[in-house]
Amino acid sequence: RLAGVKKYHKKELDLLKNNDQILHHYAFDGIILDAPCTGSGTWGRTPEMLTFFEEPKINQFSAIQKAIVANVVKYLKLGKPLIYITCSAFAEENEEVVKHITENFPLELESMELIKGYEQNADTMFVARLIKKNQD
Repeated sequence: RLAGVKKYHKKELDLLKNNDQILHHYAFDGIILDAPCTGSGTWGRTPEMLTFFEEPKINQFSAIQKAIVANVVKYLKLGKPLIYITCSAFAEENEEVVKHITENFPLELESMELIKGYEQNADTMFVARLIKKNQD
């Protein structure tokens, strides 16, 4: 209510799969995609995760992120936002995914920011706001 949302639909889906059977012809006024990622932006408070980190995982997560975007874009109404979020500090999971999105889907970048939490002893987050446009 505080955000002004009057009606919403919550769905829990495997976004790596085609969900047309479940979503049919849904068209959403906005999609918040908190994408699975390496979690590198949280390593300030979980430094033990560095011990388990393997560099090839960056590209694995990037591929997953791109696949999820490909599966959700069709459900977004024209002129409405896709908010892409990670808790990663890696460009491969952030700016490079956004570049892939704008080059391959009818989405235009409105804004993006890497929120450097380490300066305040907090998590680092990445957020991008993209707007769905007509396919020309």
